[in-house]
Amino acid sequence: VPPLAGGAPPALWIAALATAVAGAAFLPLFAVHRRDALPAVALGMVAWGAAITSERMGLTGPAAAFVGALACGLFANLFARLRDRPAQVVLVPAIVILVPGALGFASVDRLLYGDPAGGMVGAMQTLLIAAALALGLVFANAAAPPRKVL
Repeated sequence: VPPLAGGAPPALWIAALATAVAGAAFLPLFAVHRRDALPAVALGMVAWGAAITSERMGLTGPAAAFVGALACGLFANLFARLRDRPAQVVLVPAIVILVPGALGFASVDRLLYGDPAGGMVGAMQTLLIAAALALGLVFANAAAPPRKVL
């Protein structure tokens, strides 16, 4: 994972810890019940782990996001089947980990501060990643549909 602002990327264990903390921080935002908190954070870690592993294997940003969303959707549907709960209970806080918010912000920043070409490249990359996330979830629902939907 390339660093956002110079320097070396963080160690893998630091990035994993930050991902777990971020996943836990999203729990109150999405009103996740206590009994579903651990599976939601674990699912965020699975999604991040799938994306980072596929990136390290040579896939680009959108392809890695697709793999992460596919893993996230499959495990959320497995959770839904095992616990007889809607998959979205754990899917929503977990998929937020993969959303390219910082990339979108950086592209708007570049557009506003005199680098329109760089801003457009960043915006297109953000759109590709967003589409890859949606496509990964669609494929996951086709491969292993949840028993219960909201």
